[in-house]
Amino acid sequence: MIEKINVETIELLSSQVLVKVSPNHDFREIPGPNGTKVELYIGDFAKDFHATAQNVAITGTILKTCEALSFHGELKTHQKGKTIASEEYNALNRSSMPFDVDLDVAEGDKVLFSHLTGLNAEPEGRLLKDEKYGYVMLMRYDMLYAKEVNDEIVPLNGWVFFIRDQKPSEYQLPSGLWICEKVDKYGFLKGTVVAADKPVRDYLNPKHRDTDWDLPKGQRIIVQPKFGYRIAHDVHAGKLFGLECVKRNYLLAIFDECLTSQN
Repeated sequence: MIEKINVETIELLSSQVLVKVSPNHDFREIPGPNGTKVELYIGDFAKDFHATAQNVAITGTILKTCEALSFHGELKTHQKGKTIASEEYNALNRSSMPFDVDLDVAEGDKVLFSHLTGLNAEPEGRLLKDEKYGYVMLMRYDMLYAKEVNDEIVPLNGWVFFIRDQKPSEYQLPSGLWICEKVDKYGFLKGTVVAADKPVRDYLNPKHRDTDWDLPKGQRIIVQPKFGYRIAHDVHAGKLFGLECVKRNYLLAIFDECLTSQN
């Protein structure tokens, strides 16, 4: 059951934001007779998860924010059930952000998040309904990837956005023969920074620690294998086409163009 709320009066718990999500990509506009246009519904009749995920919206507009974020870094110094009661430990862990960052969004900001955030909203009880705004989505701040400022992507939560180097799918051999092959778009480890948030101050997971490297636009990076993934599905990506995100603690190195090997 989807709960009804009033956006104007609702008060959010710490670390929560309320978002009006953009429409899903489940319609296509095709040419109709006599110069008209027809909207074709392409909903997932087969209930295929991958197909459904491709059409879920990954952007929205902030309607309301919490007053502050909660990060309980003190949990790292405790032993559950020994130096702190298990019930208290679990409560603090559930209410804590996984990392320590600033609250850097405001009402009206357009934000970017994972398709899983949208897919899981209803079963997790985060899909709500307001009389004025219709369906809205409650999400924790750490679910946000970025916001848009003056048509530019500004990463949040320590994310680094980059374009991965790609091997050409068509190339010519010295003999003159042209080769066409299917290319693994995650095959190379090198990339170029598009935008980067500042380092995360601290993590609940003691194994994670951000580098303090300067990552300006155009900085060349090497990404740890199996990390970094495309934010938007190609068919709907638009200006996000080819854009990947990765956390700083999964960067292996920064370099300049004097490094020439491919991997």
